[in-house]
Amino acid sequence: MKLRLNLKLKRVSLQLKALVFIVVLSTVFFALTQIMISKDVAKLVDSSIREQLKLTSHSLLYEFETRKQQHQTLLEQISSDELIQRFFKSQNEAQRSLLYRSVADYFKTLLDLNEHIIDLALVLPDGREQLRVSSGPINKSTIDRSFLMSDVLLGRDVQAYEVRWNDDVNAYSFFLYKKIVLDRDATDDASAVNTEAVALVRVAVKAQAMLDSELLASLNENIALGVVNSTGNFFVNVGLDRIPTSLLGRIHDQFFVDENLYVSAIKLSDKWQLVTVFDTDKGDVQLKSITDRTRLMLMLFFFAAVVLGYFLLDVYIIRPIASLNDAVRALSRGEAVPLLSRGSGEIEQLRKSFIGMRRNIIQQKDLLQRQVNTDALTGLPNRHALSLLLEGDLAYADEHGQVVALLFMDLDGFKQVNDVYGHDAGDELLRQVAKRLSSLLRPTDRLGRSGQGPENALIRLGGDEFTIILPSIQNADNAAMVANRLVRQFREQFSVFGNQLFVGASIGIAMFPKDAGDAKDLISHADTAMYAAKQAGKMRFSFYDNTMLEQDLANVHIDTLLHNALENEQIYVHFQPKVDPVDNSCICFEALARMFVPDKGSISPAIFIPAAEKNGLIDRLTLSIFRASCHLLLALKAQGLNGMSCAVNISPGQLANKDLFKKIIDIIVSNDLMPHEFELEITESSLINDEEASQRAIRYLQDLGFSVALDDFGVGYSSLSHLKNFSFNTLKIDRIFFKDLEIDNVSKAILHAIIGLARQLRMTIVAEGIEDDYQLEFVRRQQVHLIQGYIYSKPLPPKDAVQFALEHRSIAKAGKRGPDTD
Repeated sequence: MKLRLNLKLKRVSLQLKALVFIVVLSTVFFALTQIMISKDVAKLVDSSIREQLKLTSHSLLYEFETRKQQHQTLLEQISSDELIQRFFKSQNEAQRSLLYRSVADYFKTLLDLNEHIIDLALVLPDGREQLRVSSGPINKSTIDRSFLMSDVLLGRDVQAYEVRWNDDVNAYSFFLYKKIVLDRDATDDASAVNTEAVALVRVAVKAQAMLDSELLASLNENIALGVVNSTGNFFVNVGLDRIPTSLLGRIHDQFFVDENLYVSAIKLSDKWQLVTVFDTDKGDVQLKSITDRTRLMLMLFFFAAVVLGYFLLDVYIIRPIASLNDAVRALSRGEAVPLLSRGSGEIEQLRKSFIGMRRNIIQQKDLLQRQVNTDALTGLPNRHALSLLLEGDLAYADEHGQVVALLFMDLDGFKQVNDVYGHDAGDELLRQVAKRLSSLLRPTDRLGRSGQGPENALIRLGGDEFTIILPSIQNADNAAMVANRLVRQFREQFSVFGNQLFVGASIGIAMFPKDAGDAKDLISHADTAMYAAKQAGKMRFSFYDNTMLEQDLANVHIDTLLHNALENEQIYVHFQPKVDPVDNSCICFEALARMFVPDKGSISPAIFIPAAEKNGLIDRLTLSIFRASCHLLLALKAQGLNGMSCAVNISPGQLANKDLFKKIIDIIVSNDLMPHEFELEITESSLINDEEASQRAIRYLQDLGFSVALDDFGVGYSSLSHLKNFSFNTLKIDRIFFKDLEIDNVSKAILHAIIGLARQLRMTIVAEGIEDDYQLEFVRRQQVHLIQGYIYSKPLPPKDAVQFALEHRSIAKAGKRGPDTD
C-alpha cells in the first residue's frame, strides 16, 4: 500500500516536474514567439499601409490626369472651332457682334453638357474677358489677373492650368487655359508655325469634379486625402480638415511617416500637391485587433502545448501506452483553430477595396481606348483603329492563305459643300454618307477577321476620306463588285438642312498580298489608286498597279520643285499683249506664270499649275502673279500709258474663296490701283459643280469691280446655258477654232455664230492663238474686239511688255475697247 502510495507520489512529482518544465519551456517559447510575431504583424501592417497609399495615390493621380485631359481636349476643340476662328478673324464690330451670340450659345451648350464646369470664358491678352458664360452668377470683375496668362501667351506651351480661389463660388477651383491661334494663311511660309495668340479660352472646373466620386466613396475609412498647397489650404478635401503645421515643411516629400500619419505626396503643380494620408490612430485599432487575435492563438497554442506535453509525458512515460489513444481522442475534439478567424475581415476588406479600384481603372482605360479608336463625328472606327485592325486581318489572312482588299474612298465635290453651305452642313453630309455606306455593306464585309472587331466595315480616316476592309475575299472581282455597288449609291442625292446635294465617290483598291505585304503599304497604295480614279474622271474605282507608284514619285518631285521655286523666287511672270486688230494698238495684257529651276531648266505651266492646285500652293502662286501685274501697271502709268488693264487666270477651286480675293484687293489697293484695272479669267470647269454658287461668286467679284472673262470657250463643256446664266464681261474664243482656219469651213461657221452671239450679249470678244495673216484678216472682218497671239507677240518679260505697249500705243484710245454700242 505504502509503495503504491509512493509510486503514486513519485508519479505525481514527476508529473508536476514535467508540468513545470513544460510550462516554463512553453512560456519562454510563447514570449519569444509573441515578440517575433508582433514584429512580423507590425511589418505586415506597415507594408500593407504603404502599398495601399501607393495604389490609392496613383489611382487618384490617374483620375485627376484623366479629368484634366478631358478638359484640355475640350479647350483644344473650342480654340480650333471654326466659329471661334471666324469670331476673332472678323474685321469689323458689326460682324463680330453677329457672331457674339452664336459663341455664347455654343458655350452654353458646352456648359449644359458638362455639369462640373463653372464657367467658360474668352480672355484677351490684356486680361479683359471678351465673353464669359457661367453656370451661376458672376460676382466679381471681368478682368483675369492670373500670372499664368503671360506664361501661356509667351511660352512654347499653348495650354496650362492652375488652382486658385474663385470668388464666384467662394472656393478653390481648377482653371485651364488654352491660347487661341488663328489658322495659318495659305500665303504664309508653309514651314512656319503661327504661335501668336489673339486670345485665350479659359475653363473653370469644380474642385470635386477633378476626382471620381465613386472612386472617393470606395476609399478605406482609414484613408483621407486632399489637394493642398504649402500653407495648408485645400483645393479638394476628403476626410482632412487641415494638414498639421508640423507637416507643412515636409509636404514636398514623396512619402514619409510623421507620428501617427503615413503621408504620400505627389506634385501636381508648383503650389499644389495630391496628399494621401493614412491615420494610424485608426490603423492602430486594426493593428491591436490583429495582435489580440495573434495573442489569443498563442495562448491557445500555449495551453494546448502544456496539456499536450503533460499528457505525452504522462502517456509515454508515466501512464501506460494504452491510455495514449484516449488522450489523443480527447484532444481531437474541436481544439483546432483556423489560421484566419472571423476577426481578420479588415485585411479582406482592404483586398476588396483594391480590387474595386483596379476595376474602376480598367473601366476608365477601356473607355479611353474606345474614344481613341472611334471617330467622334460618325461613330465609325478611326485611323488609329484602321492600323490595329488591318494588321490583325493581314496576319490572319497570311496565316490562312487568304486575300484581303482595302478600299480607299474620297468624296468628290465635298469641299464645295463646305465652302458654300458651311462646315455644319459638311459634317451632317459626312454622317449621312457613313449611314448610307454602312447600310450597303453585308455582315460578312467585317472590319477584322471573324470573331474580332466591330460589326462595321467602314473606317473614317478624317475629312472626307473613308476606308473599307474586305477580309477573306476570293479575288479582285469581289472587291470590284463592292466598289461598284458603293459608287452607284452616290448617284442619289443627300438631303442636308433642306438642301438637295450631290457628291460623288472615287475609290482606290489595293489587294493583299498582291499589291503590298503590310498594312502601311496597303493603305498607301489604295490611296494612290484613289487619286488615279479621280484623275480618270471621278465617280469610279481603280485598282492599284506599279505604274501609279512611279507617277506618285514624279508628282512628289514636282511638288518639291514648286515649293522651292516659290521660296527662292524662281517663279516669274510674263505678259502677252491683247491688241486691237483695227489699229494694232495694245489695250491690255494677260499675266502668265513661268517657272525656271537651275539644273532643270524651264518647267511647263501645264505641269506646275495642276501641281499647285493639288498641293494647296495655287493661292500663293496667284497672289504672286497679282503683285507682278500691279508692278507692270505702275510701270505703264509711269510711261504715261493710263487706262490699261491686266488679266489674271483664276483656278476653279479659287472662285468661291472670298478670303483669297480680300487679299488680292489688299495687294491692289496697297499699290494705289483699282479692281476695275484687272480682269479675272475663268474656265467653264469652274462652273459645273454648283451653278448657283458660281453665279453668286461671279456677281461678288463684279461687285468688287473686277471684269470677268470666260476663258477657252469652245472646248470642254461649251454650254450655251453658261452664256445665258452668267453675266460675263468678256468671251475668249479658244485657239482651236483658228487652227487650219483657211481650209476649215466648219470652224468659220462656228466662229461666225459664236461672235454674233457674243456681240448680241454685249460682251467683249477676244480671239486667242492668232498666228498668221489669214487669221488676222478673218477676225478683222468679223469685228473681233481684241486678238492675242504670236502674230503680234509671245509672252514678254515686264520691261519688254512696257516697250511693246509704248510702240503700239494709240492716242485716240482711252482704255480697253469694249463691245459695240450701236
